[in-house]
Amino acid sequence: MRALLLTAMFLAVGLGLGTAIPSKVLAVPYSAEVVGTKVNVAGQCTWTYKVSNTSTSSDYSLWLFAVQVDEGADVISATCPSGWIADTDSMPHFITWEYFASEMPAGTFKTGFDVEFNRDPVSQVYTAMFDNTATGESPSVDGVVLTPEPAGIAALLTGLAPLAGLIARRRNRVKLS
Repeated sequence: MRALLLTAMFLAVGLGLGTAIPSKVLAVPYSAEVVGTKVNVAGQCTWTYKVSNTSTSSDYSLWLFAVQVDEGADVISATCPSGWIADTDSMPHFITWEYFASEMPAGTFKTGFDVEFNRDPVSQVYTAMFDNTATGESPSVDGVVLTPEPAGIAALLTGLAPLAGLIARRRNRVKLS
């Protein structure tokens, strides 16, 4: 029983480390989530982003999002999915994607937003803009780009190790009986 409690504790710690939990200051019907992942490409510093329209109301369609990184992590090149246009001309450490083919409805996501930087960014924040089809308003939200961290994955695996040991021990007891 003690082993199960210890395993549960390791799992809770493993799941908690390296995971960013976005804070919701105001309960608004529009929201977005942007996840950035570093892609190892032959010495290049390339990141790929997945943007999700997590709005709770179907009236809010996402049509623009931007990622700003710390100064010194300048954008070298960018690509985007079909129907989107990437603008890298504003500032060297700022990129904007606009969806001109249509708008991204609530509950959907898109991948394939790739950016090559001259070095790894230390910080990444985003702004997402929405159109409200019912009222015509265009609100926006700001947030931190979520980045999966190797430390969180390692902690999760560490939490699973005692569980694997417990299962192996029980199997051995059954074989001996």
